[in-house]
Amino acid sequence: MNTSLPLQHDFPKQALATLVGGISTFFAIVIVWVLGYQLIYAGRIFPGVSVAGVDISGLSPGDAAVKLSQTLSYPHTGKVLFRDGERVWVASPSELGMVFDPTASAMAAYNYGRKGGLFSALSGQISAGGLGVDVPPVVIFDQRVAYNYLQNISTQVNQSVVEASLRLEGTNVIAESGQYGRALNLDATLIYLGAQLQSFRDGEVQLV
Repeated sequence: MNTSLPLQHDFPKQALATLVGGISTFFAIVIVWVLGYQLIYAGRIFPGVSVAGVDISGLSPGDAAVKLSQTLSYPHTGKVLFRDGERVWVASPSELGMVFDPTASAMAAYNYGRKGGLFSALSGQISAGGLGVDVPPVVIFDQRVAYNYLQNISTQVNQSVVEASLRLEGTNVIAESGQYGRALNLDATLIYLGAQLQSFRDGEVQLV
């Protein structure tokens, strides 16, 4: 009796069952890993997580917020330089409307590796535990304050267009040179300023 035909019919079912079983096992391992990792570090920030270069791994969000507020003084001690030719203006980030939010920054660090779905959480946990992750600080940028500061600069750099001209003084012809116009683009400069403040580093912002 030939029994090869039933076996051939059963092979696709066996292969499918093996594939489904393998996928199910894989998902089970991922779920156990992600949930287990979160249980081990329940209420604490995962290892390898920092904010603006400050290591806060293993801390609770509350303790991390305290450490960040005590360590990160950039809003008050940082320097942002504006340049127009040979003239420069220097201001601290706080003078430009920047406020650092240590509580929100600590929560962003705490949520790293916990939000965004199963595989996103797994990827975050692995990357933080491996090479480490630096979470961007949460800042509040009051553009009205920065706008007023830039307006003050604009009164010093803006200039009207003056056409070149000729005039007579008696029998002499006097040539008067013209002047190029200049108007500071406040909106464009604000965009560059916002990017510089977000970097949490001293730097120069080009006046546009």
